[in-house]
Amino acid sequence: YEPPPPPTGAMTETAAGRVETSVGVSQRLPFPSKLVERGRIAESEAEAAGARYRTAVLDVVAGVRRAWARLYFADRAIEITRESRALLRDLRRVAASRYAAGEVPQQDVLRAQVELADLDGDLERLAERRALAEAMIVRLIAAPPGTSLPVTGELQVDDRSAELATLIDAAGRRNPDIAAHEAEVEGAGAALRLARLGWRPDFSVAATYTAIGRDGLSPVSDGDDVVGLGLGFTLPIWGGRIRAATAEAEHRLVSRRLALESVRDDTSFALDGAVVALKTQRRLADLFRGVILPEASQTLAATQVAYRAGAVDFLTLVENWRRLLDLRIAYRKTLADSQEAWAALDRLTGRSLPGVEEDA
Repeated sequence: YEPPPPPTGAMTETAAGRVETSVGVSQRLPFPSKLVERGRIAESEAEAAGARYRTAVLDVVAGVRRAWARLYFADRAIEITRESRALLRDLRRVAASRYAAGEVPQQDVLRAQVELADLDGDLERLAERRALAEAMIVRLIAAPPGTSLPVTGELQVDDRSAELATLIDAAGRRNPDIAAHEAEVEGAGAALRLARLGWRPDFSVAATYTAIGRDGLSPVSDGDDVVGLGLGFTLPIWGGRIRAATAEAEHRLVSRRLALESVRDDTSFALDGAVVALKTQRRLADLFRGVILPEASQTLAATQVAYRAGAVDFLTLVENWRRLLDLRIAYRKTLADSQEAWAALDRLTGRSLPGVEEDA
């Protein structure tokens, strides 16, 4: 009995026998230098992604610190305003007593009433500022909406050095924005080298296995299976495509270098501004503590005594009271601004990142 022949075209027929099965594998092998450059591109992308993550962390930390400084200012301003309101109520009682005795006109009492109402408006505006700062902190720390924060404590003045040259050096080493752009420059350089390697051929190896049946037509056929090995390589003949890819990579590298220089310049400019602001706030704080506030307090105390003695009018007393109130609030604003300046400096130099050591 002989089996019927297979349908025409089902499998290849050879003299040694019909091809029953044929399988093969192949692997492309890029030119070795191409693998090196692709690895460098991947490393640069990973470094840039890590730097972007650190940037996000710094932004959150700096945002919390700025919002806390504003919360501190609102708390201190509310506290000072309430203290000044209590003082003004005492001054109003003095004015009312003197008005009852016929020593001063009624406008002294009315002026005190107007100032008290104005302070109530100030307290409302300060409460709004505190609520905004509190909401910002709650959002940044991902606390549940509506979370209430306690009243801030007294501020400890930061007396770290702030020399611009040192800070610029620290920014160059730790600023993640700069690090990300440096990684992108490295990646663009590797991409350019990879594009120039387009003229180098890639290789490929292949292996095939063919199963041969034993029903061949040749009387000397043995039906042995066939194993084949192959080696190939590409011919980079499309020069226009390679040159275009190289030109694109060159332009990208130039763009990345310009972006790096731009972020370095922006960082130096921002550091310069933050250092100037910090030094200004420090000088103002020293001036407030050492000269302005003591003299304003003495002036108000002397004016109170003079008003009771009838030596000055109530308008002068109120002006000196309001002046001291504004100066006390301005001093706290100076302290809050100095904290915001430090937040900006630490953001630019990367010192707000967990685990970063302070410079000696």
